[in-house]
Amino acid sequence: RGKWQNQSRIRYALRYYFEGSLIANITSSPLGEPSDPDYSKQRDYYVHLDHNQTITPTSRLDVDFTFMSGSYFRNYSFNLDDVLRQNVFSNATYTKRWESSNQGLTINVSRNQNLITGEISENLPNISFYQGIIFPFRKKTKTRGLTYDSESEQGFLEMLGFDYNINYGNSISKSAWSDSVKLFP
Repeated sequence: RGKWQNQSRIRYALRYYFEGSLIANITSSPLGEPSDPDYSKQRDYYVHLDHNQTITPTSRLDVDFTFMSGSYFRNYSFNLDDVLRQNVFSNATYTKRWESSNQGLTINVSRNQNLITGEISENLPNISFYQGIIFPFRKKTKTRGLTYDSESEQGFLEMLGFDYNINYGNSISKSAWSDSVKLFP
């Protein structure tokens, strides 16, 4: 009757550096008979990428993304949790630390897809930078950087320290409009 499904699964790894998997399923199902006036083909897809990578000892990339049609689980899954699932959440995060300066950076991209309404909300990107505590008035020695005298030997200004965190966020929402959805009473 012309129904087909393609399932692909790929696992990859480079020891100590990265590993991941890619799953892609594409299906096509005819609805009705070819001679019917309202004959059509329904296409569903499911793509899942999982990637974990240590770039350097102080930086890392983690990706867990899923793209799918809203009816894929209802039409092709035998798992009750999948069939009842209403949202698919995807996330990618890059982290970097600078240990010598006590700083760090996180860049995050996330996506939330409602399988029932088709609404998609995305955070593209969320950036966070932090500076750990620093003491700008402490004396520096030639060999070791900041001095670590006991607190009773340090003056008031040498005890003052600060840290800070900077965040930036950007979000986008996309709605799927339908004749069957009432927005206003």
